[in-house]
Amino acid sequence: MPRCTFDADEVSVPGDLADDWRCPRTAVEGGDHCAFHDPDALSNGDAAGELLESLSATPEADLFAIDLGERRFARERKRFVGARLSALDLSDELIERGDTHPLDLRGARIGALDCHDARIEADFDLGGSRIGTVDATDCVVDGDCSLRESALGPATHPDARVDPDADGLWIGAVDAAERPADGGPPVGDAASTPVRFDDARVGGRLVLTDAVVNGDVEATECVVDGRFEFKRGAVEGRLYCPGLTLRGERHHANTSELTLRLTEVRSHVVLEHLRSRGALLLNDLHVGGDLRLDAVDLDDSLWLGAVDDESTTLGPAIVAGNLSVRNGRIGGDADLAEARTGTLPGPVVDGCLDLSGTTVAGALTCTPRLADTTFPVARLRGVTVGAGSLSQPTASGPVGYDLRNATLGDVRLGTNGGSTDRLHLVETTFDGFVFGRNRDAFEAADWRIHEVPETVDGDGTGYRGLATATVAADAMALADDLLAAAATFEGFRDALSAADPVDAVATLVGARVDFAAIAGEAESSRESALPEPFDDRESDRVGLVRGLAAVASDGGDAVSPAPTAVVALRDPDVRAALARVDPDAYPAHDPGKAAARGELQSAIAPVIADVDAEVPDAETLVTTYVLARNGANRVGDTNAASRFFRNEMLQRRRVHRKEARARGPPRKRLAAASDYVSNALFDLSSGYGERPGRVLTFSGSVVFVFAGAFAVLLPEPPYGGVLGYGLLSLESFVALILGGGTEQSDLAVRLAATLEGFVGAFLIALFVFALTRSLER
Repeated sequence: MPRCTFDADEVSVPGDLADDWRCPRTAVEGGDHCAFHDPDALSNGDAAGELLESLSATPEADLFAIDLGERRFARERKRFVGARLSALDLSDELIERGDTHPLDLRGARIGALDCHDARIEADFDLGGSRIGTVDATDCVVDGDCSLRESALGPATHPDARVDPDADGLWIGAVDAAERPADGGPPVGDAASTPVRFDDARVGGRLVLTDAVVNGDVEATECVVDGRFEFKRGAVEGRLYCPGLTLRGERHHANTSELTLRLTEVRSHVVLEHLRSRGALLLNDLHVGGDLRLDAVDLDDSLWLGAVDDESTTLGPAIVAGNLSVRNGRIGGDADLAEARTGTLPGPVVDGCLDLSGTTVAGALTCTPRLADTTFPVARLRGVTVGAGSLSQPTASGPVGYDLRNATLGDVRLGTNGGSTDRLHLVETTFDGFVFGRNRDAFEAADWRIHEVPETVDGDGTGYRGLATATVAADAMALADDLLAAAATFEGFRDALSAADPVDAVATLVGARVDFAAIAGEAESSRESALPEPFDDRESDRVGLVRGLAAVASDGGDAVSPAPTAVVALRDPDVRAALARVDPDAYPAHDPGKAAARGELQSAIAPVIADVDAEVPDAETLVTTYVLARNGANRVGDTNAASRFFRNEMLQRRRVHRKEARARGPPRKRLAAASDYVSNALFDLSSGYGERPGRVLTFSGSVVFVFAGAFAVLLPEPPYGGVLGYGLLSLESFVALILGGGTEQSDLAVRLAATLEGFVGAFLIALFVFALTRSLER
């Protein structure tokens, strides 16, 4: 029987394959190749049957054209290297292990591979293959699953790879699809999600290193017991893996649970709710959209910065959109720093960097490069950090750190220009923070840690920077809404040039959708009325369509407050940015690939930002300084504690003044006024018990004032001269403490002397108290 002529020269695959390997299967009748290598031999439904029959074959079966030893037979019956199949449907199938050999489909050309609900009890090797779509939804692979060096989706040139030294990472181009002779679908038939591992489980490693995907990669709620390795790869669409669970190889040296090193993703990377026992190595990851790591739960570290040492050189993550790691837990370190040598920057983010609400058990090192001056603030609100450093980047613009409601342990402020101007420390808890390391910076600000100048050296890291960073995510979502609308509604950009652009856009969109149903209270009606892709985009938020529906349903009257979409459309800079958009350059369902996305976000954010909301009120500042004072006391820094106490009392005075001026019951206003006066006198007399020198000055003033009173009350000066009035006042001041003094018969004089003695006793005690505190410090 003739033997298949397909050999190692006809295919290039990763891993071991002998140079003299040749397919041992029997060629089809009248042909040179076996059924697996002849694209005309197997129809869509026959391929799976032939493959399963081969897997279960015994040595007695007439499977191969030559005699094979038992050991080689076991390997070759599971080897389908270079197979040419229009489709391979293994859905709902059980492939038992039988032996340790992998199911080998390296170098295969498959139009569609369907493994949903299948169970494969072996390693599954698809390295070097070209596959149109891979559907592994609910699939279980008990071993490793490898797509190393594969091209997935619409057929891509087999040499298309990532070049780490090139400015543009893609090399090669989209090639014509290979069409099987039987008229089946082309390899790489266009599909938005060519790789799907939703709810799948991989018992070993999931490897896509050097793979090229012309579309999305989805792995929602996927579980990988080994590592997820996607190095030097390229994804034309999204890498969408929310709920991904990684739980293996934690204790191996120099390994990570997820590595995306040197990979480019044209749209978003979504790893929200990811759970991992090991680290995430995301150095040298290039993201064209957002990098979303919200609600991650890591037992190990997160690496986004650069490394440049004797053994390793890794660039930083580069993100064209927002980088968010919100409300997560990182059990190890979080590295967002530039290389120690300063030769490579920290993570480069064109949008906003947001770590709000995340807990970092190890050290957080942060020197990011925020490329867009609209978002010069790294949001660290509510973070809990045990150690680390927050510094300014070496070779780029300044960065502000929003640490409102954060908890800081042994964190070094590093190079922040010798000041706290770029640190927003409001209601911040200091738990192990060493103020002494940064004493000069705090002294320069008079320990007024809450103050944020509107500009620092001309940059915008003040309250406006805080406000734009706060709305960055909303601005980006709205930018995506507008981009989706430009690609969905014909004439959208033309409507922007109308005299009333909001009305023109509302008329255009209203002709396609039911605004009344969208603006109604019935959630089911709203969901059915929202058109694609807005049904997903606005299911839980008021975006463009729902905002326009709210205005239209109000009969054209002003809605207060106006929806952010309406506010944005009224802004000429936003409309100008939209006018430059090419709606044919990206799909409506994925505006993350639009080149104008960042420009549009930068135009929208200042328009919808609320600067006043970022300015803390007096009550908030009282809490701020109470927390700071308690933090200083915890580390035994009584000097810092005293300075924070003084600023706390100054803010309390502002609270009393506000309450005294506010409308309310007269008794409450009178009490507030009394508290205000008492606070002011306490400050004037002793600097809130912190400045003994001020007590002496105030005491001298008291003696001088009473000396004048005695001069009025006594026509004849005591002690035979004018200086006697001062001596009498001084004697009266210390009388209750030291005794003595001149007897006076005049009632008014005795009353004044007694009053001065009481005040003097109080001030002497206050001086002793203030002096003791200063000596303790």
